[in-house]
Amino acid sequence: MILEQPRGVATDNVRRRLIGSQALLISRLGDIMYLRSLADKQRREVEFHGEVFGHTDLISSVDGPDAPHAFVVDQPSGTVIPTHFHAINQFQVFLTGDGTIGRKPIAPVTVHYTNAFTGYGPIVAGQHGLRYLTLRPRHHAESKAQVLPGAREAQHAAPRRHRLGTVAADKPRDHSAVDEQILVPREDDGLFASYLSVTPGHILKLPPCGGSGRFLLLFDGSFSFHDVVSHPVTCVYLAPDERPELEAGGKGAQLLVLDYPSKVADARL
Repeated sequence: MILEQPRGVATDNVRRRLIGSQALLISRLGDIMYLRSLADKQRREVEFHGEVFGHTDLISSVDGPDAPHAFVVDQPSGTVIPTHFHAINQFQVFLTGDGTIGRKPIAPVTVHYTNAFTGYGPIVAGQHGLRYLTLRPRHHAESKAQVLPGAREAQHAAPRRHRLGTVAADKPRDHSAVDEQILVPREDDGLFASYLSVTPGHILKLPPCGGSGRFLLLFDGSFSFHDVVSHPVTCVYLAPDERPELEAGGKGAQLLVLDYPSKVADARL
């Protein structure tokens, strides 16, 4: 999957705006790339179904009406998020802690994908709690959680799909510059997820996204992206035809590649 890119210069037609301490990269060609880091972001408490959770927005509606949506959830030990669905396709990435989703155990780092209107859960936080990201290709009010079975009438007759994959922490590393683990094998409509471990200083260029958009999630090490150096936890949202160069930092980089399916399923269908 990985294509090696010779060392080069970042695209000339890119200008950078600073929003707080973060960078929003805007291509003159018309595509918008969103890059956000958890550092310096404000955490707040939210209540859902009688439980209190930590919530930190990385990308939200303040970034524009068509912006993607990315946020971190800190779920305390022993709390439960009941079975529910959303009216939009989404990835979740479980970074730390322990627990279960449905009957499946959660261990770092686990990737979970669901189609719009696909029910999943409950999510139960274990002894060490859970920290995870929710990543959606756009932000709109109708993507809020709909708890089942009470919201069954709002659950459209859309194709159901969920996928789960966990990074094998004990897998021996090969001797290549990029070690890849496929977490969700590529499907006909472009859905795909993989884990990449990149050696220090290596420059790579990802192949085109086969679906409607892509998140990159850096959770260890660092990389430079259009001259912006990113550290954990950083997410980047890319349009399907955007193929940025990524240069791993001095300690390498560990990241996830998360491709949405080509059908942009959401509440507006």
